[in-house]
Amino acid sequence: MSDIVKIAVIVGEHPYDVPGFQNVFSQMRDIECYFQNMQEFTGSEEKTRNWYDVLLFYNYHLTTPSDGNPWFAGDVKTVMESLGYTGQGIFILHHAVLAYPDWGKWSDICGIQNRRFKFHDIQAVNYEIVKHHPITEGVDDFSMIDETYEMEPTGDGSDVLVTTDHPLSAKTILWTRTYKKSDVVCYLSGHDDSAYNDYNFRRLTENAVKWLSGKPRA
Repeated sequence: MSDIVKIAVIVGEHPYDVPGFQNVFSQMRDIECYFQNMQEFTGSEEKTRNWYDVLLFYNYHLTTPSDGNPWFAGDVKTVMESLGYTGQGIFILHHAVLAYPDWGKWSDICGIQNRRFKFHDIQAVNYEIVKHHPITEGVDDFSMIDETYEMEPTGDGSDVLVTTDHPLSAKTILWTRTYKKSDVVCYLSGHDDSAYNDYNFRRLTENAVKWLSGKPRA
């Protein structure tokens, strides 16, 4: 078995610094990233979608997946409803936690039933590592400038790894869950270059990808 982790990075409906974000993944060891719009992912063949070890969502679609999409998007509803049944790792990053606000399945995957929020730009945030875990390996408590989401924390069934006491942020920042047959990581950080260039953000993200894949970590 190859130690190379194959990851689909799925984006759409939210602007971001493309070079800066892609550079986060280009620096990862033994990870091959395939960036694609949501329609490119759902429109690809099933064998192609199942080829990835990890599905990382960095999208912000607000409309619940449904029938009646353009032919090139494939059957979006069926594809998205199949998440969790293949056993592939699922990584929900930053604004993707806020996507599909009226879709109960996404709330179940994230572990937050009420995902209403307020966002706050350019916040100096202190983060606390609250549990030793393969994802937090090599990371101590740290500070970083990032966008925050004032919202409910994750609920039952989540294993919380990173928290903050920032008054304009959810308390829980990074957590793991299980959804159907898949391991899930949700990480609220990651708005722009302030996070993209931060060692701790990069290390947590890389460790999470490796952990989700079940292959050796950095």
